[in-house]
Amino acid sequence: MYIAQQVKRRGENLTRMRFSAGYGDFMLENQKHFFELLGLEKLGVSLTERYIFIPEKTVTAIAGVEGA
Repeated sequence: MYIAQQVKRRGENLTRMRFSAGYGDFMLENQKHFFELLGLEKLGVSLTERYIFIPEKTVTAIAGVEGA
């Protein structure tokens, strides 16, 4: 996990809790923000009009950073 390695180098850790769009109150429509901010189309990922990523096993999540 690339981000976990980068955070660890700074002497910090990712929190254990992670949240993905569509989980609880974190609306699936937030997938659009991930898609745009991360430039996922450059990786060959597309987004349907119902906010589903293709390929279907594509996952994004938000995690906190703690420590240091």
